[in-house]
Amino acid sequence: YLATALTAGGEPLSRDRLLAGAKALGTSFAPADTYIVHQPNGFGAGAVGIRRGRFDDGCACFRYSTGPKRIG
Repeated sequence: YLATALTAGGEPLSRDRLLAGAKALGTSFAPADTYIVHQPNGFGAGAVGIRRGRFDDGCACFRYSTGPKRIG
C-alpha cells in the first residue's frame, strides 16, 4: 500500500504527496488480504467487499459463488 501510494503521489517524495497519493487510490488498490478496500482519506476505512460462498456437493468443498461485491 505504501509503495502504491508513494508512486501515485509522484515526485519529489513528501508527506503531502504521500497523503495525496493515498487519497487518490480510492478503491483501486488491490490488497492481498481482502477483496476491496476504500480509504477516502488515504487511511482508516478498510475493507468494503465480500464474496458469497456455498458448499459444492461435486467436490465436497466450499466454493465462491460470486465475484467480489462492494458493500456499505
